[in-house]
Amino acid sequence: MRPYTPERSTRAEGPAPRTDEEALGLLRELAPDPASFWAPAVEYQLARKGGSPVEEAAGLAAEGLPG
Repeated sequence: MRPYTPERSTRAEGPAPRTDEEALGLLRELAPDPASFWAPAVEYQLARKGGSPVEEAAGLAAEGLPG
């Protein structure tokens, strides 16, 4: 899942994550290297604790991934 941005001009295709495990797994797959995973993972968890649904929290966290 990648959010739409003019630079990327595409959205990721496929089903949106339905569980926390799926969302974190997707963020791990999208991260270019293991070190790049942790900041979006923390952002995801903070958004979830703040009451955001899984899909929204994953989208917000994916925005922080490089590339």
